[in-house]
Amino acid sequence: MQNSILVKNISTGKMVSTFLFIFVIISILINGKPFGLAQLKEMTGGVGIIDMEFNYNTEKVYDLIEKMGENGRHFYLKFIFFLDLIFPISYCLFLSSALLFFLRKNNINFGLVIFIPILAFLSDYTENFLMLPVYLNYPDKISAIISIANIFTIAKFVCILLSYLILLILIFLFVIKLIIKKNSR
Repeated sequence: MQNSILVKNISTGKMVSTFLFIFVIISILINGKPFGLAQLKEMTGGVGIIDMEFNYNTEKVYDLIEKMGENGRHFYLKFIFFLDLIFPISYCLFLSSALLFFLRKNNINFGLVIFIPILAFLSDYTENFLMLPVYLNYPDKISAIISIANIFTIAKFVCILLSYLILLILIFLFVIKLIIKKNSR
């Protein structure tokens, strides 16, 4: 699998840079104005979205949704929800390509490590689609869905943090390898 054409194509420096650029642009859009979280917070007096919380329950979700108000909920459904469908793809592509790139540079067989960002992506999508009926059916409460969505939210955060931790370790190993190589000349 490590020698597959797909792996070689997405684990180049050019692809990592491209995916990083896309990730940064999407991050700016989802976090900024006029379509992102900054705009939502301005409209709602500082209220954000629940999937930025590591852990939540039904009470916390409905408290947040109520504080968003009708305009905030409409804004979330019209703009942020759709950006939040692109955002997981962008971080998944960046993290997967960067992990593959530095695994290859360190001559490490990637095994299951590259599936961690994919698991984050899948957890994020599951969380988003589970929370959609909660927003759409407000003020009716759907507690069971929220409990399940929270599991996927936690999984998303753990996988993203683990991906970044592994990436930092791989970058560190690569830098050490370069220093050793330079000093051995």
